[in-house]
Amino acid sequence: MAAFSQFPSRIFRPFVRWKRLVATDEGLVITRPTSSESYSWTQIETPPSLARRFPWCTLGLSKQTHESRFSGLASNSKPFILSCQTLWAQAHGSRVKMQVAKLESFLSRRYLSEAIFNEIQTKAKTTLKPWRHWWKTADLESELTHALCTLEEIAQWSLQDAEEFKASFEAHYLEKYKSYFDTIERNPLTEKQRLACIRQEQNQLLLAAAGSGKTSVMVARSGYLVKAGYASPSQILLLAYGNDAAKEMQERLSKSSSADGVKAQTFHSLGLSILRKVEGETPKLSVFATDLNAFHQFVYRTLLTLLDESAFKLQFIKFVELNSDFLNPIKQELNSELKVFLGTLAGKRTIKLLTDLMQAFKEYQITESLDALRVNHSDELDVVLKLLSEYTMHLKSRNEIDFSDMIAKAIGYVQKGQFVPSWTHILVDEFQDISRSRAKLLQVIQQRGRHVQLFAVGDDWQAIYRFSGSDIRLTTNFSAYFSPSTVQALDKTFRFHQNLLSVSSDFICRNPNQCVKALSAFDKALHAPFSLIPQDRELDDLAALIHVTLEQIAKEQPNTQNTLLVLARFSKDLPSQEMLTTLRVRFPNTSITTMTVHAAKGKEADYTIVLGLRNGSDGFPSRRKLPGLLDKLLPPQDQFPDSEERRLFYVALTRAKKQVFLIYDKSNPSDFIAELS
Repeated sequence: MAAFSQFPSRIFRPFVRWKRLVATDEGLVITRPTSSESYSWTQIETPPSLARRFPWCTLGLSKQTHESRFSGLASNSKPFILSCQTLWAQAHGSRVKMQVAKLESFLSRRYLSEAIFNEIQTKAKTTLKPWRHWWKTADLESELTHALCTLEEIAQWSLQDAEEFKASFEAHYLEKYKSYFDTIERNPLTEKQRLACIRQEQNQLLLAAAGSGKTSVMVARSGYLVKAGYASPSQILLLAYGNDAAKEMQERLSKSSSADGVKAQTFHSLGLSILRKVEGETPKLSVFATDLNAFHQFVYRTLLTLLDESAFKLQFIKFVELNSDFLNPIKQELNSELKVFLGTLAGKRTIKLLTDLMQAFKEYQITESLDALRVNHSDELDVVLKLLSEYTMHLKSRNEIDFSDMIAKAIGYVQKGQFVPSWTHILVDEFQDISRSRAKLLQVIQQRGRHVQLFAVGDDWQAIYRFSGSDIRLTTNFSAYFSPSTVQALDKTFRFHQNLLSVSSDFICRNPNQCVKALSAFDKALHAPFSLIPQDRELDDLAALIHVTLEQIAKEQPNTQNTLLVLARFSKDLPSQEMLTTLRVRFPNTSITTMTVHAAKGKEADYTIVLGLRNGSDGFPSRRKLPGLLDKLLPPQDQFPDSEERRLFYVALTRAKKQVFLIYDKSNPSDFIAELS
């Protein structure tokens, strides 16, 4: 065992309190006049250093509990200090080499996200700190010198260096998993789709325009996470907007062996599973959560009872009067017996409005303060809160919950630590449709989980569900709610051709609040994007116009099976069942489906016909205004004219693979028709 000793200078011995320093392979031994103490090199946090302070030299030691200085060293003590530093480096070097080896292995397998970049750079700087700069001139083994050089390089990385590293990583894994990305779906994934799978930021938003293959990305990313070792299937939480979307996603996942075991579910099923885990049983879901007519009947029966109270009766009359512009009650109806009024058209509209307000209020209060509402809407709130009180008691008496209760309770259980998330990756489909309460659930899962990544796929151009609580700001201002974050976009649509893409993209982007996407179409053929068909309501029969349109399709596509979606803003504008039957008999080679534009999101067909294109409250765009309280309870919208109606029309335009036929009111054409013309 090597040992190196150092004594105080003879001149200074009477003035110092130590007699001898001995450096061994194990550590440093300090002998004092009446005692001695020793420290292992691992207890000494920084290498011994020598400072020249007139009239003597001083040895400095930083230990885990305190710092010590030994003054009075002779001027020839430098070799002893160098020996101490070498022995210290030998003791601490193994840990540095091990850390760098782990770091290099980690960086070869893990994407350099912003969070990881900050973490490893901080770690590199912290590890380097005790070594200061003396290691560059010290006689260290080459392996340790290499490790320290690596740490210094990482500590000095700029953002540009990080981007270059990520680009190299992406290129490597694009090649490594080329076969997987070529075969995971029916057609090989595009490079942007592949990169969306490889990139692993803490919060990622993938903007996926209509027909750009977002579901392919969700399936491929799920399989990639498992295949590349980022997560096991049970650590992946994949959320779809509705039951049909979750079912479709699950079917696609089941066809991928790499994604086997990943389960697609809705936010509601997620909430149920959290409650079941905490409470030990599956909560009983109220029929009102899924049957709106049953909810309307409950509100009707409750109002019949409450109207026996004189105070509530006055509040109810005030409520109807404040909302008369939206309910259109006939004066005689309101002045008649109120219980009779509830059975009139205006009364039924009142019941529907109150039901909408109750649902919106429950969603609102999960994330927002009620103070602002009370200032301008206290009279209306009195009625809503009274009904909500009766509704809450009804659910409690039956031990039932609704969807808002489910999300609120799930948020509470996660926040309080009663449910500890085990997921490491959350994938959310149709993110543009997400509400504030669901966003909050995602946020608390990330906060309570361990290194939970969020991958959100959505299209702000197709955000059309504000009336049900969807908040487009969560997409257009993603980084304000989920940070740190990155936003990328798919760049190709496979549904329709370039002309239709150009027309629809130009139309939606006239609203500067929408995210801009650089898109191209897979199909470059020069098809006509749309056909404008004027309708004179007095002279032109709708059935005849549709008949002529179908003849045109049959002529252009003879002996071909085609699909046709007939769409309208309101269901009252859709063809009658009798008309549909006639058309289907006349054109057996065309599969005809009718639905509202809201219901058509996610659907596609060879051709579409859009009806009801006129101006007015019941036109397209619809100019119906919401009651003041309901408008306040729903997420705010931007001030660009007809912004959500514009997005709805974009959805209508982008259902067709080949061509859109727009039948518009000749005497009162929709403003959207004027734009396209």
